Amino acid sequence: MVKYMSSPNSWFPLFRSRFGRWNIFRIEVINQLFRLLRSPKVFRLTTVGIETNNTCNLKCKHCPTNTSMRRAKGLITWELFQQIIDNNPEVKRVYLTNWGEPLLHPQIGEMINYARRQGKVTALTTNGTLLTEKTSREILRAGLDILKISIDGDPVTYEKVRGFSYSRVEKNVLNFIHLRDSLGAKTWVEVSMLVFPETIPAINSFFHRWEKR
Repeated sequence: MVKYMSSPNSWFPLFRSRFGRWNIFRIEVINQLFRLLRSPKVFRLTTVGIETNNTCNLKCKHCPTNTSMRRAKGLITWELFQQIIDNNPEVKRVYLTNWGEPLLHPQIGEMINYARRQGKVTALTTNGTLLTEKTSREILRAGLDILKISIDGDPVTYEKVRGFSYSRVEKNVLNFIHLRDSLGAKTWVEVSMLVFPETIPAINSFFHRWEKR
């Protein structure tokens, strides 16, 4: 995966995007030592991934969500989400994505806000197509820490792989960054592309398009 990151906090960008806080980094270092020692356990669980939903508005060639996935489609209930957060006080990071597009969940803003109020670092990955001004304001005001946006290569490659207008998603991302800055929010923004045969020729174009933004 190739990534380009934009943040209002320019210091130590890789650290910010991966750990968020020094205490998480400290625990992760200890966890890595446990792994090096081939321990069947880690020192402390720091992160939990929650599949808010496994539905999506796109039909990307490389994703099974709307192609080969056979399990039932649906949204996580608020009760189950709340139970996961409440029963895992030691968890420091909550990643609100697995399969599916998390912005399709009507309570995504409430989930971010609830996890943040419990002291969690919150992150999600989106295809960016649903980053309207209303949704963007909602997740920014909820206090989302990290937003990762999947954009595969250049316009031609992207539209071939994802079947959506590149110019529309590009505009959504730039509008989100502008809104974030105008609100004084601290949300970290990261755009990424998956590397596979169809996208390899667009790697340089991807960097050139985003590095000044």
